[in-house]
Amino acid sequence: MTEVPEHLLARSRARRAAMGGGGDAAPSDSSAASSGSEAVVPAASSAAATSAAPSPAIVDNTPAAPEPVAPWVAAAQSRQKIPFWAIPVLALLPIWAAVYMLTLDTPTPTELGAFEAGAEVYNNKGCSGCHGAAGAGNG
Repeated sequence: MTEVPEHLLARSRARRAAMGGGGDAAPSDSSAASSGSEAVVPAASSAAATSAAPSPAIVDNTPAAPEPVAPWVAAAQSRQKIPFWAIPVLALLPIWAAVYMLTLDTPTPTELGAFEAGAEVYNNKGCSGCHGAAGAGNG
């Protein structure tokens, strides 16, 4: 563990004494041996400082008045967020989406595609007699 330098401890004690927070903590052993009778003097002066410290101020618990609201903020807060005509539109939107999706089926073809035309020719021309019904052939 590292040691805290003595000048930092002294500064901390002095600050606590100035704030009235019990700065009468005893200094470390090394400073007590080196300072001798001087170690007693800071303790006495800090005790005097704590007794001379003013009592804490009475805190006013009443809430502060709210800041005035800017005119543009008040206008935005008082304005209706959704227009009156949008409410029925939003209510009918799911019904419209369902009807729209149900009408999106693939159109029935009116012309024959290549496979349908080939199958019709295969059956009408008698190709299935030689090649079989599935088009496999005789051999």
